[in-house]
Amino acid sequence: MPRNGECQPGAFESSQIRPLTVFTPVATICPDIALEGMTVPSETPALPRLKRVEKSKPARIRNLAIVGVVILAAIALYVTGSGRPQPAPVVPSAGIAGQPDGRIRITNVTDVAFAVSWVSAGPTTGQLRWGSSPSQMTNVTPDIRGASVSSRTHYVVIPSLRPATTYYLEAISGRTVENLNGQPYQVTTGPAIGMPGLPVVLFGQVLAPDGGAPVAGAIIYVRVRDRDGRGTPGDSGELSAITDDDGSWGLDLNARVPDLKGYFAFTETTDEVVVDVEAADKGVASTVLRIATATETEQTITLRPKP
Repeated sequence: MPRNGECQPGAFESSQIRPLTVFTPVATICPDIALEGMTVPSETPALPRLKRVEKSKPARIRNLAIVGVVILAAIALYVTGSGRPQPAPVVPSAGIAGQPDGRIRITNVTDVAFAVSWVSAGPTTGQLRWGSSPSQMTNVTPDIRGASVSSRTHYVVIPSLRPATTYYLEAISGRTVENLNGQPYQVTTGPAIGMPGLPVVLFGQVLAPDGGAPVAGAIIYVRVRDRDGRGTPGDSGELSAITDDDGSWGLDLNARVPDLKGYFAFTETTDEVVVDVEAADKGVASTVLRIATATETEQTITLRPKP
């Protein structure tokens, strides 16, 4: 039956990624905020229900580590994010100004957090300059992998925000500033709507085009899509995560609707997830997966060279 995105009475009386990195990978931060043209994560430190799959010991260890990161990130965000964690972290929703230009993507938008990702022309450091007004963008937050990390892909998570509040930002790659013709991007966090249901964890690993080496720093974008007409129609707000050194990633599928006013209700047995992977010069990938099947086992995604 469709998920309604609400906790059952007494389910989490004291207890959302994201974007690891739910975070990490999940939302990371880990979704849910309204920007004029863009959109982040969920919350809940409950253990996901994954079917037992026979794997090699290293694979089992890696998978347990991914799920553990998602859960620990949710707990940490609950403590530091105004009582609401967000997983790490659709193509931008109507809330994010300027997202359609394709230079940056704002995902995992909730009432207390959002994630920003982009690809630079060459390897460099990445950070986000942001604030509650265009004239007071005094906060600087580095890539979640560290301020000194040089890469073409960049992923920044901004937690501990206020609900229903507009924030302004610029992405900085080395000495290059990304904005809208001199004006900052803006994103508005969603309203506080309580906890989502139990986490539904999607996790996997990204491999190079030859199917060999794991790819670190690949950005995963995920949207939940209605297929049976029984839950929320259309697509959810966009979630995201970034792969670790071993190419692994994971995120909670409890996304918000594009306007951030509620959780996207879906049916695990019939609805789908649309997955896009951006790894700059290392390649890209796109796939559509049935939720029930995709959340049972680790999803291995092999990149293809960019045209």
